[in-house]
Order: sequence, then structure tokens, then C-alpha cells
Amino acid sequence: MMRVTTLSKKGFSLIELLVVIAVVALLTSVSMVAVGGNQARKLASNGNLIADLSKQARQNSISKGVLTALVLCKTYPNNQELNNRLLVLMELSPDSTTWRQLTKWQILPQGGVVDSSQSDSFISQVPNVETPISNLKYLGATVTDIAFQVFLPDGSLATKKQSSSGSVIMQPPVLSLSQGNINSRGDLVKTSSVNYYKITFNLHTGMTKIECP
Repeated sequence: MMRVTTLSKKGFSLIELLVVIAVVALLTSVSMVAVGGNQARKLASNGNLIADLSKQARQNSISKGVLTALVLCKTYPNNQELNNRLLVLMELSPDSTTWRQLTKWQILPQGGVVDSSQSDSFISQVPNVETPISNLKYLGATVTDIAFQVFLPDGSLATKKQSSSGSVIMQPPVLSLSQGNINSRGDLVKTSSVNYYKITFNLHTGMTKIECP
């Protein structure tokens, strides 16, 4: 007598499907946390770079008895993606009539950028210095659209800004960084509305106060 073998197909049970879905959800959440943590670290690294530059500027003014400017390039003519990501220190000696470049240009890595909408007190308050900062170049292009703050020989900040009605006292300058990138049009595209890095400059001491989540 011939035996007929019947093959039965068995699908996944409901419990097995739920377990798979739970594992996938867990792996996805872990991955998102890792990516978010990495972006937050990049933002903090960018903020620390600016804080270190400001400390170097202050120390340079105190140790050498000169004016030192922390300069931010607001608009770079040849590459809009570099807007608000280029910084440099400039120095003016008492016996000099021109500023000289003190450091190489520093570029904030992608992932964190100066948020101009949150940094108005740094960008719009221009110290009233007798010798204008000029002849700035980066990769052969002349940089003219800048914001800057000046450290005096005692470590404090120059506390006057230019105004049509004369010089007025500045507010403490603030540089705020947001998590995001600059697109090809030069616009800030935020990747997080939670993470930020805020640097506030003390007018009287030149020291910085850092605030971040």
C-alpha cells in the first residue's frame, strides 16, 4: 500500500510576530539615540572650539598688551555653506595701523553652526574701534561681511558700539549654536530644536559662561 505524505506549512504565530516587531522597535530606538547623541557631541565640540578661541583671544590681549578680535565670517562669497562657520583671531598692536591675522581660520564641522537669529547681541553690536578690521582673506577670497568682538589689554571687552546717535553701552554679547547645517543657499537647517550651545561673554572680565542642555 502506498503511503501519501502530506506536507503542512506553518506560518508565524501572533506571539512570534509581536516579538519580532518589539525587537525591531528596540533596535530602531537604540540607533536613533546613538545618532542623536553623536550630533549633540558634534554641537558641543563646535561650541568648545569657539569658547577656546575666546579664551585664547583674552589671554593674548592680557599677555601682550594688545587688542585681539574674535571674528566670525557671516557670509563667505564663494561657498554659502561656510556662512557662520568660519572664525579667526586678529591682533592690533599699539604701534600698528593694521590688524594682523593671529590664527588660521577655524571651520566649525558640519553638525553645529552659529545661529544668527539667536546671536544678535554678538553680531549686531559692533565695537567702536579706531582701526577697522580689513584685508581678511580665506582661500583667496576677500571676507568683508563679518561680526566681531574685541578684547582689551585688561581682558575686558570693548563696550561701545557704533550708532547713528553716538556710542552706547553694549549688552553682553551672546553666540548661540544650533544643531544643524548650512544648505547651499546659506540658510540654517536645524536638525534639532532641543540641543543648543550658548556662550555669553562678560563685558567686564571677558570670561565666558556656557549654557547647554
